[in-house]
Amino acid sequence: MTTANYAPVPETAFDAVDPVAPYEDAPEIHISDVQMFTGCRRRWRWASGLPGNFNLEPARTYTPFYLGRAVHHVLEHWYRDGTDPRYTLAEFMRPTARKMKPLWDEEKAWLLEQYQQALGMCTHYGLWAEKYRGPFCDRDLEFVAHERSFKLAMLNPSTGRYHREIASAGRFDGLVRYKPDGTLWLWEIKTCRSLHERIRLLANEIQTTSYIIHAERLLGEPVSGVIYTLLRKKLPSAPKVVESRIPGVPLALSRNKSIDTTAEWYYRAIKQLHGADAPKLAKTYYHDILMHLMSEQEFFTRVAVRRSEHEKALFAQELWDVSQEMLNPGVRVYSTPGYHCGFCPFKDPCLAFNAGDSHEAMIETQFRPRPKGDVEDAEDESKVVHE
Repeated sequence: MTTANYAPVPETAFDAVDPVAPYEDAPEIHISDVQMFTGCRRRWRWASGLPGNFNLEPARTYTPFYLGRAVHHVLEHWYRDGTDPRYTLAEFMRPTARKMKPLWDEEKAWLLEQYQQALGMCTHYGLWAEKYRGPFCDRDLEFVAHERSFKLAMLNPSTGRYHREIASAGRFDGLVRYKPDGTLWLWEIKTCRSLHERIRLLANEIQTTSYIIHAERLLGEPVSGVIYTLLRKKLPSAPKVVESRIPGVPLALSRNKSIDTTAEWYYRAIKQLHGADAPKLAKTYYHDILMHLMSEQEFFTRVAVRRSEHEKALFAQELWDVSQEMLNPGVRVYSTPGYHCGFCPFKDPCLAFNAGDSHEAMIETQFRPRPKGDVEDAEDESKVVHE
């Protein structure tokens, strides 16, 4: 991976210009809370850290969450200062290994698998980003700031009043300036199982709207939208080596267009097999398969998402309304069964609760209190169905 040539991060980036700050002990409304509350109140009761809730997380690390966090950590440091992915990935995984000690063979194999998967995804992404020349490519972006948290007094749009006893909080991956026109954009990195499905979901992503609104309050200037960089949670397949049809060359790569890989990964295999002849053969023998793979974009993409003033105003009012329900001590708590139950970490105790069995023992053995300060991680976990 090559180092991104971005501007240094100014110390004043994201300094709040909003004159109204929440009280220090104000409960924090995160998008994760809103998504859980509107999706299933029973899960929200067990997982949320708001007053009256249990603030629990699974005692055993859930692989999709862990892989996404690992990739996010590596790319944040790569874009920030060009740190070698191998170093930042090892740094990220070291605390996990310490928690697991003594390590069983199964756990060692799991950690190694996660390391190889995350490193492969980030290395592959570096090859793609270096050559990508589509909308909002790296060379057209200048980082203004990297990861920043925010905590602002909640606004009631109906009255125009800020309420310091309630905080609206979250965390941005970064802020970039689009050099061709000077516009300001939020920067977000997401891992997903399917690029097409994830892009479809962005149209109704409330995190997008929330982040734009709060960034504009913090910065005191318009934010055009959010630039999402999406990475598929899969390593590309290596092309098979077959008997060659090239005169004088005994072996070649299969040109089967059904292969699940990318042009960058395929060309890397061409260079490994053919050496100095790779550029010539890429323009002739492998031209069709490389052009096909370049048009597919099944592993990475970059999408710019905007929100209209009407959308932002509607969301601001809904955020206030939902927060009032969430903070109401008498709020009704019930389950909302649906397809999302298959991905819910609380599925087992929920079924036990429905059956009238003892779910408390499951809660005690399968979950643990979420460490203080890990609310932002829950923000990603609450979108497990999307990811």
